[in-house]
Amino acid sequence: MPAQNQFKIFMIDTLRINLIDAEIKRSSPIQIQKPIIDYSTGKSLNNSDLFIDNHGKIVTGAKAFLNADKFNLTINPTFNYEDNSEGKGKLVKKSFHRIENNIQPDLWDPNYFEEELIKGIFVQTSLPRLLNENNFKQLTKDQEFKAIKKLQEELAMHGIIVDVEKAKLSRVDTFTNIKTDLPFYSYSPIFNLMECSRLQQIAWSAESFLWRNKEQQIIVYDKIKELLFKHRDFKPGRVKNIMRIENRLLKKRKVTKALKFLTVGELLDNYQGVKDFHRKEVHKKLFKYSFTDIKTLSENKIENQLIFCRKQFGDKWLDGFIKMEGVKKLLEVGSVEFILDQVERLDSNKKDTAIRMKKSRIKKMYNDFKIYIDMFESSSNTKRSKTNIDLYNELKTKFYKLVA
Repeated sequence: MPAQNQFKIFMIDTLRINLIDAEIKRSSPIQIQKPIIDYSTGKSLNNSDLFIDNHGKIVTGAKAFLNADKFNLTINPTFNYEDNSEGKGKLVKKSFHRIENNIQPDLWDPNYFEEELIKGIFVQTSLPRLLNENNFKQLTKDQEFKAIKKLQEELAMHGIIVDVEKAKLSRVDTFTNIKTDLPFYSYSPIFNLMECSRLQQIAWSAESFLWRNKEQQIIVYDKIKELLFKHRDFKPGRVKNIMRIENRLLKKRKVTKALKFLTVGELLDNYQGVKDFHRKEVHKKLFKYSFTDIKTLSENKIENQLIFCRKQFGDKWLDGFIKMEGVKKLLEVGSVEFILDQVERLDSNKKDTAIRMKKSRIKKMYNDFKIYIDMFESSSNTKRSKTNIDLYNELKTKFYKLVA
């Protein structure tokens, strides 16, 4: 390994890899999912050949899996892609044959990319988490190789013997951690301007933003909040505000097209190529705008909100706009449930009927305006409110410094 690469910081997090030439020992704690049985006929509806163990036994089932602390393994039925007499392709279940060295047959089909998850032995892991309690820290070049060695050792401990560096890449996630001046929610207006999807379904935070298609995702979220949710014993210390930007290549076809290499070993040997691609993709979605663009987007967003209020409320458009801003301000201190609890407490001297009516009005107001509410536009910890241009400039400057 070249000495100059030893201290370069890699930005790889999640990998999903397709194991090649894996030997699976009889002692491996892999769990087999049994096939569905048609009660009327007694026939198995989805029983397939899954793998061959080191004694030459063909193991069958619907699928197989192994969920370990540092990795998850899945074995899906393997298929051949065949042309019929009309020249139309179809998938045909592949039957294994006993082989002398007990190594898996060719489970990975390099010529068929449509849905790689239906074929072969897949392992998903986080490289930072292989060496740490969580996936917060970036690894050096030397640590990346140690992580791969650690994964190979972990697999061997679970009865799976394989050269991980020869494994085929099926998913690659790269990331950048940005230490921000303000809490994550202060930057939400910037991402709202870019019209990305907010991931309301994520349990740890509604303050997550996503650009996606079937093969790729770029996600921005509050990393500290996510770690506190997933790891109750996580202690951030003095590090309070960390924004993570992830670029996720979700399919083997996309990985091959974007990064130009196939195996784990090639990935580790191409630090510059991985970093360049990460920088280019994040630029295309997040940091392609000039400061003038951000100013125009900000002005247009307010103007569009006023136009919308005019269409919805007629002559009362200003009242509607002010009401929307009022709901946004209320939600800065908590959820709508928090506000309802305060009504119960502060109006405790009123009749139950009056309290129920007020709570009902608040719920209706929230439901009417919630899709237009920007989350937390300013921080209560700062004496001076930053403009959208200030916030965007901070993120853009810090990102390019980190990936230079």
